[in-house]
Amino acid sequence: MTLPPVPDGWPELADERRKPYFRALEEFVDAEYRDGPVYPARQEVFRALEL
Repeated sequence: MTLPPVPDGWPELADERRKPYFRALEEFVDAEYRDGPVYPARQEVFRALEL
């Protein structure tokens, strides 16, 4: 399972998510969510970008 979609207004971050380093980061974060509790909840990862 991957991270939620990037909020509207952040197209630069959406472009970064296609790059290999970001995909590796998402794989790491996915593994952390599988192994135990992680905060914030997956659906709230990009919440700060909406504030």
